[in-house]
Amino acid sequence: MVYSSLLRNTLFAGHTGRFLVIIAALFLFAASAVFAQDTPPVRKPAVVIPTPSPVDLPEEPPPVAPNFEADLRPLPSAERVGVDIANQMPITLEEAIAMALKNNNDIDAARNDTKISEFVLRGARGVFDPRISTETYFEDQSIPSASAIGGQVNGSISQTRYFGSAQLTGATPYLGGSYSASLNATRSTTSNTNSFLNPQFPSVLNLSYTQPLFRNFRIDNNRRQIAIAKKNLALSDFQFRQQAIGVIS
Repeated sequence: MVYSSLLRNTLFAGHTGRFLVIIAALFLFAASAVFAQDTPPVRKPAVVIPTPSPVDLPEEPPPVAPNFEADLRPLPSAERVGVDIANQMPITLEEAIAMALKNNNDIDAARNDTKISEFVLRGARGVFDPRISTETYFEDQSIPSASAIGGQVNGSISQTRYFGSAQLTGATPYLGGSYSASLNATRSTTSNTNSFLNPQFPSVLNLSYTQPLFRNFRIDNNRRQIAIAKKNLALSDFQFRQQAIGVIS
C-alpha cells in the first residue's frame, strides 16, 4: 500500500511539471508575438531630388537682316513647248485614244513584245518546213590505156559526166515521224569504142519515211517548243491589252 501511494504521487508530480513547462512556453510565444506587432517598422528617409530652375528664354528671336527685300521674279510662262494655244484642233474621244496609244512608249514596248512572240512562234513552227538541198557537178576524165582491146582512141579514153541530185527532208507535225526523198541523175559520155550505150543516163530515186513505235508519239521536243511559244504569245498579248487598258482608263 505504501509503495503504491509513493508511485502514484511520483507520477502526479511528473505530469504536473510537464504541464507547467508547456504553459510557460505558450506564454513566452504569445508575449513575443505581441511585442513584434507593437514594434513599428523602421522607414528609410526619402531622397529629395532638387528641381532645376527654368532657363529664361528671349520672347522673340533677334531679327536677321531686317531691311532685306527679295527681288520680284516674273512667273514662268504657261505655254507648252511646241504647242500653239492660238491654233487649237478639236478632236473626238476616239481620236484622242488613238493618239494616246500611238505615242505611248509603254504601248510600243508591249506591241514589240507581242511581235517578238509571234516571230518566235513562227520560228518554232519552221522546224516542220521541208528542207531542200541540191548538188551538181561536172567531171571530165582522160584515162590512158595500153590495151589493144580497151576501146581507147589515140591511147586514152575520155569520159564526161554531169551529175545532179536533189533531196527533200522534213519532220511531220504529228506522231514524231520524219520523211526524206532524193533523186540522183547522171549523164555520162565516153569515147570508148566498146561502149554500146553512149551517152548513158543512170538515175536513182529514194523515198523513205521513219516512224518511231512509241518514242515521241504524243509529244516531242519540236511540239513542246511550239506549245511554249504559244503560251508566251498569249501572255504577251494579254500584257499588251492590259497596258492599253491602263493608258485609256
